[in-house]
Amino acid sequence: MCPVQRVLIVDDSSTFRSLLAEAVENMGHTVVGEAEDGCEALAKFKELKPDVTFMDITMPQMNGIEALKGLLGHDPDAKVVMFSSVAVHDNITEALILGAYDFLRKPLEQDKLEALMSGIEDMAG
Repeated sequence: MCPVQRVLIVDDSSTFRSLLAEAVENMGHTVVGEAEDGCEALAKFKELKPDVTFMDITMPQMNGIEALKGLLGHDPDAKVVMFSSVAVHDNITEALILGAYDFLRKPLEQDKLEALMSGIEDMAG
């Protein structure tokens, strides 16, 4: 059996966080925390040490690109999956170049989310 992944969800939309949390938990993983902006994401990441972080690019206070830099600066091996409904090519490219594990477009499609989590599980286990 594949290992259960500990997941942190970062998005300024509480509705989206709830939907993603439900989808992740229905796959058998554990949501260990949620954050609504990049500043909160950095603090929760350091505290909770998740296996996977899902993070929106467009957020108040500190956007996802800046938060990604901070997370990877703290843990270069962090698996951070970026997502956005405003999928600007430059943002996607920058996130991947910086070291994001992958990028998903909102609304997230269940089959793509499952394939992504399966790939991360294969790496871990």
